[in-house]
Amino acid sequence: MTPVLPPPFLLNRNSSRATPGSRFKILATPQSDGERIEIFGAALAAARMSRGLLGETLVLFAPVDDRAPPSLVTGEFWVPHIYAWEEPDAISLAWERCTRNEMETLLGARPEAVALWAGRSAELVTLGRRAAVEAKRHGDSGRHLSLRWILEHETKVARLMSEDIVAIEHISLHVAAGKEAEVVRLLTDALGMVEIDRPAQISIPGRWLQAGSSRVHLNSREKTADEAGFPGSAPNHVCFAVADLDSAERAVQCFGIRTRRSGSLGNQVWFRLPGGTVIELQPKKRED
Repeated sequence: MTPVLPPPFLLNRNSSRATPGSRFKILATPQSDGERIEIFGAALAAARMSRGLLGETLVLFAPVDDRAPPSLVTGEFWVPHIYAWEEPDAISLAWERCTRNEMETLLGARPEAVALWAGRSAELVTLGRRAAVEAKRHGDSGRHLSLRWILEHETKVARLMSEDIVAIEHISLHVAAGKEAEVVRLLTDALGMVEIDRPAQISIPGRWLQAGSSRVHLNSREKTADEAGFPGSAPNHVCFAVADLDSAERAVQCFGIRTRRSGSLGNQVWFRLPGGTVIELQPKKRED
């Protein structure tokens, strides 16, 4: 089950600030917003103190726009923190400079996992806005949307972020015509798939099976001579359902990949991945 997102941590100009004589010191980079650094740093330090994890110095970067944090030396990393400034859905990111050991201690995660999320600043902002909307429906969960919380629920959060955009529609497997019945028995009796009817307009021989929320298409059409260099409607392929077919095709083409429109449904995009795997794209249905 996809978790309910906890609300973003809300800060404003009336929030507690760092005070002289505090046990911590905040070093702000020149590009940072000083007011936000002072307020966010005080909140972060208080949270660390409550867990007994506060070091002597917090090095923070809190821009008021989408600027990336400054470059770091080898062995240091910027860790993103999600917060809301003034309004619950006014999501911003603050960045904390950490070493590898500090990340493992503070977040309980490998630096490689943190780096993956640190490279998704736009997606983190979108996730924060979604959390603000959910908070209005479900109330405060007692926790706040943080990178630690995201890492603890990484697979489910990734599903939430992608499920409205892309999904596996089906996998197509080539089966010799004389072996279709045998393969269907294997996949249904041994693995629990369920055979379903195929649309009447599909002229290519084959059979369809349902596997949970995805389908497996058995395709007994033989390849033709002109398919050696391009998929056409290749017997073996993976099909993704995408929210916006035209935008997805343009995005694929921006990577220098050639696409083609063809297929019995009349609205399909085909291309090959650099490794040769054939990919089909179809429009994502609302009920998916």
